[in-house]
Amino acid sequence: MSWFLPCGMNLADMSSKRSDVSRSLGNEAKEKAIRKLHAAEAKLDEITDIRTRLVSENSEMTQSVEQTKREIHDLKVNKPLIEHPTPTINTLYCRVPPPMLYAAELIATEVSTLEEEHKALLSENDGEMEFTQSLKSQLEKLRPELIGTEVSTLEEEHKTLLSENDGEMEFTQSLKSQLEKLRIQQQTIKPRLELQEKDRRSPRRWLKPCHL
Repeated sequence: MSWFLPCGMNLADMSSKRSDVSRSLGNEAKEKAIRKLHAAEAKLDEITDIRTRLVSENSEMTQSVEQTKREIHDLKVNKPLIEHPTPTINTLYCRVPPPMLYAAELIATEVSTLEEEHKALLSENDGEMEFTQSLKSQLEKLRPELIGTEVSTLEEEHKTLLSENDGEMEFTQSLKSQLEKLRIQQQTIKPRLELQEKDRRSPRRWLKPCHL
């Protein structure tokens, strides 16, 4: 494998740069997951406050309805119908309701309206509780997912670092192998060069052969 480094950059600088990039990507994913978790928790707290307020209002409404029912019952029991003589030939008597009974009928109408409103509030409360449970379930599912995201990010960073380390080790082994080859070539060529230099300087090289 051939390795080419940018001009003015060594292996340590390249490894540091890759580590910084991996760390930056991991931090961004982690911060994004934490922001989602905080937003979900804030929404859950808001819904919990609304649910508490609705429960308190429902309790007050129930007490008011029960108090009104007791008042109506007391009116019916303690204020019986009054007989008023009617000027007829046969002097018949008819039962005429007193004014308080009309008020009781109005109160009963208001009570029925309050009961309907109370049922509507209970229905809304049930819906809020169902939504709260759904949000809690989603939040519980989100927590392991966020933890898994952080773990997977760390695993990816670890794999990247291992890959970089393997690449650097491979590059180092390649350099060592090339240096070893150069040393062997140097050890082989050096004696030859010395022999050639010695032969070049020898005076016998310049002597011409004698012919008898």
